[in-house]
Amino acid sequence: MRRKMRICVIGTGSIGKRHLKNCVKLQNELGITEIKCFDPNGDRIKNICKELPEIKAGNSLEESISKVDAVFVCVPTSLHLPVISEI
Repeated sequence: MRRKMRICVIGTGSIGKRHLKNCVKLQNELGITEIKCFDPNGDRIKNICKELPEIKAGNSLEESISKVDAVFVCVPTSLHLPVISEI
């Protein structure tokens, strides 16, 4: 039996968007039951949620990463450490 996974993608720029699309596409095959995302840019969040209605947007980083099994950190390299420090 395949384990169920809950995923969060932090950052919804080009790389984050690509990861989100792949998660949606492979959702059933990989056993992904929930896909969340967070980005401080509200316009990006609105656009990605319109394009991919399967995605749930969090209002904060803390909320977005709660109760997930894996996190994709898709922010500029200079922000990796600050983001990872909060996880």
